[in-house]
Amino acid sequence: MLQKLRKLFRSQAATPRANAALEQAIALLQERTQRQESFQPRIIQLETRSRCTGHCSFCLASVGRDPRPDLLMSETLFDKILGELVQWKFVNRLSLYNNNEPLMDKRITDWLRRARKALPLAYLELKSNGTILSMDKIIDLFDAGLDMLYINDYRDAEAFAKGEHRPNVARILKELEASRRFKGHFERNHHFRRVIVSLRKQEEHLNTRAGSSPNRDPLPAPLNLPCLRPFEQLAINPAGLVTLCCDDLLFQEPLGDLNQQTLPEIWLSSPYDRLRLALLEGQRGVRSTCSQCDYRGYSHEMLAELGV
Repeated sequence: MLQKLRKLFRSQAATPRANAALEQAIALLQERTQRQESFQPRIIQLETRSRCTGHCSFCLASVGRDPRPDLLMSETLFDKILGELVQWKFVNRLSLYNNNEPLMDKRITDWLRRARKALPLAYLELKSNGTILSMDKIIDLFDAGLDMLYINDYRDAEAFAKGEHRPNVARILKELEASRRFKGHFERNHHFRRVIVSLRKQEEHLNTRAGSSPNRDPLPAPLNLPCLRPFEQLAINPAGLVTLCCDDLLFQEPLGDLNQQTLPEIWLSSPYDRLRLALLEGQRGVRSTCSQCDYRGYSHEMLAELGV
């Protein structure tokens, strides 16, 4: 099988070194699954409210287009998830967002504080479009225990061409520049920033987002390309459904329900392992969402953490 995967990945990787790393990763993950080795997800995307303030043409979750009900996670379910992560001794990335604007949930700062207290070694992150963000809110979030904040400021074509952030994000940038707290340690001629602000095009054409992207045509057929994502990520919606990754925006093919199961039970289940092996072999037709996905199949961060 490795010969087949070597050929499939070669068109996706930029260098021979990257090709070799991918091949090593595939072999390691095959072995891990066959041994039924216990491991944690690297990234848990936890969505507490299924709403966004964005108007992005590439995203089905944008204002006026989102078909999802406005769900709000119950406090009971959030506490259950936190308790299971504590028992699991979770030390990886807990992202309190998925396909939403996390600041639309008024409880997010308090819940972040509770997550920090429960999981002192986990990496807590948020991603916002910046539309309802202020410097005071940023300080509150970091005081509550946030490790990293990403602000994707999506602007129309004219504003993007001029390099113009929305006014409140421009103010935030000025205040960030005046504060050493968010610049961090000076290394190799740049500061590590705990807040990363990116100016983005509202009309971007990104990947197919498992077939849900409004400005992308459907794939004519599933790609014959391996995917390592089921070894690194899972997503949870406000109702407690668990799916393979963030691209299954509508949670069409859940792998479990946290109202009835625990996170480790779902993550380490036989159905999950069967899916992992199928996607490792490039069988993207195994699920309807995967069959419409054009994600390249790996992240450089995962390869680095695997030591390849």
